Amino acid sequence: MSIAGPNGTILMPVKSRETMGGGHAQLFTRDIHKSISVAEDHGFICIPVIFAESWQGNLQSLPCQNYIYLPINPNQIANNMNTLEAEIKKIISVFTSIS
Repeated sequence: MSIAGPNGTILMPVKSRETMGGGHAQLFTRDIHKSISVAEDHGFICIPVIFAESWQGNLQSLPCQNYIYLPINPNQIANNMNTLEAEIKKIISVFTSIS
């Protein structure tokens, strides 16, 4: 998803993960890092959104300043809209910075 304003663009790659363990977790983490790095390298603000109940990735190692992580099954997003809204409100200043 992208949000454009007169002072910049925010890209919000959304990743979800339902399964646990194995090499797939490493690929999931690699994909997140790659998408963020490419966006940041091209001057975009990147805020990844991750829905993953059992992911053990290191969020502090992501090459961005902000992220939204909900440790939930991606099939349960509709049941967690209040939590998602609260996470967005925590970083609302990032959105207002491009307006």
